Amino acid sequence: MSIWTAPREAKTNKENAQPVNDLLIVIRTCKERTKDLAAEVAARQAAAPAPGTSMEMTVIEERPFLRAVRRTFALGVESPTRWLLALDCDVLLFPGALDHVVSVAEAWMGPEVFRIDFPVLDKFRGPICAGAHLYDNARSAAMLAHLDAADQTTCALRPESDNVVGYCRQADLDYYRIHPRDPLGLHDHGQYLADLARKYAARYHRGLVDGDLETVETALLGLMRDHPGDPDYAAALAGLHAAREKRDPVQSALALAPEKGPLGPDETRDLETELARHPFDPDAVPVADRG
Repeated sequence: MSIWTAPREAKTNKENAQPVNDLLIVIRTCKERTKDLAAEVAARQAAAPAPGTSMEMTVIEERPFLRAVRRTFALGVESPTRWLLALDCDVLLFPGALDHVVSVAEAWMGPEVFRIDFPVLDKFRGPICAGAHLYDNARSAAMLAHLDAADQTTCALRPESDNVVGYCRQADLDYYRIHPRDPLGLHDHGQYLADLARKYAARYHRGLVDGDLETVETALLGLMRDHPGDPDYAAALAGLHAAREKRDPVQSALALAPEKGPLGPDETRDLETELARHPFDPDAVPVADRG
């Protein structure tokens, strides 16, 4: 696998001769419990990037998720940035994560690459690629056109990833996944029980396609056994079972435990403390696998 290194060069907007930012961060929220903390952590990093780098950030709220995907690329079309980072609000970034994203882009985002997926440290599954995707923003308009032309009934389970794979095949482009040794942040920590139940109800339907339902269920049962006082695992399993039995996943989860309140100062402090335990090494060399 070859590595294409992007040269550092002067970046200007030809119309107004102003510097062009390296990175646009689009944070997508559906009112996750961590939405304010996720945006705050990302904003702190975007406001103080590494020397020679500039970033801009925006937060959007769109339902269903396909609308959020469309809006992400529409914002990319409107922006002169080189790269577009789509970040979900259930991802809390580790210190230095956005500078790491730029380093990865410079090392891997060649003319034949459209997307790079970043691993996150998921509460339920450990390091997985979810909720953090980097795009070559020069291709955002073409991706929007693909979304308009594609049969979305075939992409209902994974509206973003399935459309991206379709576009990459059509345009003969690659996409990469960064090695799981370098997770970008925490994922699915501190979420509402209802959101976890809905997520794992959707996970049931994806598992029917992927053939890993038994593995998912066994893992959740093990997590419940090892963490009996944590309602998150029971809510996820309730959502999985509710989808199988065609019941409402939220009602099933909240029958087991009351819903959490908004993220409070104590839990926020605990999450920030956990984030601080995982700073990025600025000299680390990113490793990626072809998707």
